[in-house]
Amino acid sequence: MPLPLPGCDVGERCGRLALASGMTFNCRFAGPEQSSTNVLLLHGFPEFSSMYSPLMAQMARLGWRSLACNQRGYSEGASPADEEAYEYAKLASDAVAAATVAGFPESFHLVGHDHGGFLGWFMAQNLTHGPLLRSFTTLSSMHPVPFSQALFGPNADEQQVVASQYFTMFCLPNSSSLHNEFWFRALGQTAGSDLGFSFTNAFAFQKAMWWYADAYLLDGMVAMPPVMSVDELATKDEFVAYTRSVFGETVPWNSEGFAATHPVGYVHVPTLFVCGTADTSLLCTRPYALESANYVVDAQYTYTQVVGCGHNLLSCENPALTNQTIAAILDHIAENK
Repeated sequence: MPLPLPGCDVGERCGRLALASGMTFNCRFAGPEQSSTNVLLLHGFPEFSSMYSPLMAQMARLGWRSLACNQRGYSEGASPADEEAYEYAKLASDAVAAATVAGFPESFHLVGHDHGGFLGWFMAQNLTHGPLLRSFTTLSSMHPVPFSQALFGPNADEQQVVASQYFTMFCLPNSSSLHNEFWFRALGQTAGSDLGFSFTNAFAFQKAMWWYADAYLLDGMVAMPPVMSVDELATKDEFVAYTRSVFGETVPWNSEGFAATHPVGYVHVPTLFVCGTADTSLLCTRPYALESANYVVDAQYTYTQVVGCGHNLLSCENPALTNQTIAAILDHIAENK
């Protein structure tokens, strides 16, 4: 039985999960010790496993077991000090190993949001961990191939390129410390704490930001959008234009952008893609995002919109919309038990 950690919700069991790799993760467990339905949940940026507490409570009421860990960069025992440690293959191995150590059976259900959703697409490929998954639910995150095509190339989606300009800043060396620790102060300090962990300084937050640098620069899993100038952005998005004025237009890669070098493949797992229509980061209602359906082969694919909800579909401003998201996830898992 894991020992309680600060921030553990009522009905959850929280503790540190040690893996054979030497990594130790702060995790929350819910539901019975034994269940025929087991669900692994992957959070996004800069979030913690607490985002899943309402969903985990609902699953527990159904007799389902769930596990959500604060991933690499979000747990004090799993925050290596080198950028290469945050490659997607290693993040995926963490997730599967955590499920194994927690006592999950050979196959389980996977839910991911934001970066956790992109990691889920990566895992769901047959060549990685697809055969382990009974179902996959992605919240906000479309398949990385159409997303990449929207960021760079002849079919680029200008609205998504504008919305994704922060990628070109997040991936800079020491990005969290640049310009008086701009991103740490804007996002890291405001992220709060969970299960005894918080981003105490810019370098601690850099480890969470390395997920971006690895996905775009090291792994080549996602395309890099072109760097847009302040003048180009001024009439499109004032805040993005402001951040460009802070970070400038110089990057240590081709500023015109580049394609993904190791694109994610097809998925043969029953997949649910939940999209918040008010999401301003991942524009999941745009035509390119709908092409995610083309990358789920020989398996059920469901796309559903939560009208009026933004990026975090489990914390909508209107609680009824959050409940709509939860109901869609539960239905999808129940259909594929």
